[in-house]
This record gives sequence, structure tokens and C-alpha cells, in this order.
Amino acid sequence: MSVDDTWPKQISKGHNDLIAIGAIALGYGELEGALQNLFSAATTMRPEHISSIFYRLPNNTRFDVLLELTQSAGLTKELSARIKYCVECCKICAENRNSIMHSHRGGEYHDARLSERGMILSKYSKAGKRMISSARLKDLRQVADEIHEITKFAHGTAMNVRMFWDHKAKGRVDEFKRLLLVKEPKKPTPLEWSIPAKT
Repeated sequence: MSVDDTWPKQISKGHNDLIAIGAIALGYGELEGALQNLFSAATTMRPEHISSIFYRLPNNTRFDVLLELTQSAGLTKELSARIKYCVECCKICAENRNSIMHSHRGGEYHDARLSERGMILSKYSKAGKRMISSARLKDLRQVADEIHEITKFAHGTAMNVRMFWDHKAKGRVDEFKRLLLVKEPKKPTPLEWSIPAKT
């Protein structure tokens, strides 16, 4: 079976860019699942109860509710800090994903000095100002990779939280505090957007 590299015809180049954007879209769905898992672990709500409300909430509400409930849940300071860091990372991933998914292709750019090319993404701010991002292939791949890393971190943090509840139920909180927590990944990098100069 051969692959038709001429599709889609409206985009003459940049199939690798489209693959990266697809990886961002699918990876973000996995990140939402990981965040739901962490939400369930931190609040001790059953997964089926969480799923009935989680996807009805916008991101900012999910993040705020998770942080508010975490503060009063009785977790260790270290776990609470991990959840806060995870939320901060998820916010950047969400902003990057949303910006890309709500943009349109504004052409391509080429930098002969660096032998680089990329896709120009264009979107409008809430104030109605046009903004652009010269998204190189490596930038798009980095967004996808960072989403994947934060997904793993969210699942790992959820596992640590469940371990804490298990130790607490057995009166072994001091034993839990001696365990190594999942390693914090580097914080994701926000995509750069700018208002194009008037010509």
C-alpha cells in the first residue's frame, strides 16, 4: 500500500509538521486522561463519578478545583507541591495545544542562514488582534514531547497520591515520607506569539 504524499493539496509542504500537530492533538487527549486520574486520586472520588463531571468543566475550573480540594485533603506538603507543579505544567501544555488547534496556517517561513523552515501559525487574541507564531518543526515536536512528559508525570503523581492514602490508612505516613516521589520534569516552554508588524 502506497502513501499519497500529495495530500492535503492545500498544504504543499510540511507533512512532518502535520504529523507533529496530530501528535499534539492526540497527546493532549491522553494528558486530559492523566489529569482526570490525578483528580480522582487527590480527591479520593471514584473514577466513574469524576468522569461524569470532569469533561463538563473548562480547563481553568478543573485546575482551580483540583488545587482547592488538594489544599484541604490532608496530603503531605511535598505531594501538594507536586500537584501544584503538575497543574502549572498542564496549564502551559493546554495553552500551547489550544493556541495551535485554534490557529490557521498563515504560510511558511524560511531562514536560509539557519537552513530552517517552518509553518506560520496565525490566530486572533480575545481582543481581536492577529497574532502569529513561526512554528518550526522542532518547536511543534517539542510541544508534543512535553505533553507526553507531563502526562507521565501526572500519572506518576496520581500513583504517589494513592500510595500515600494507602500508607495513611495503615498508620504508616512516616514510612511513606521516606519513599522517593516521581521525578519532576522540566516545565514546558510556552510557544511564542507576536503581533505582526504593519506593512
